[in-house]
Amino acid sequence: MITSHLFADEPVSEKVEYWRWRYQDLETGRTRPTMFQMLEEEARATYGNVERIEGSMTLRAVPQGGRVAPSRVSGEKLCLD
Repeated sequence: MITSHLFADEPVSEKVEYWRWRYQDLETGRTRPTMFQMLEEEARATYGNVERIEGSMTLRAVPQGGRVAPSRVSGEKLCLD
């Protein structure tokens, strides 16, 4: 059985795509990349209109039941189900 290192007692049920994103900096008007990879929903909630940076995707295992994972950007927890 494959298990996640974060939740070693729960089997992995799916993989989730995390990307780096491009967004428009409202203060400078410049297009900037995000510092961290994140889910599309998290990127849109944080930066608004975003565009994937090709070649930056990482597949991450999500334990069965869609447990929450910490968000690097906001420090809040993001539900993965």
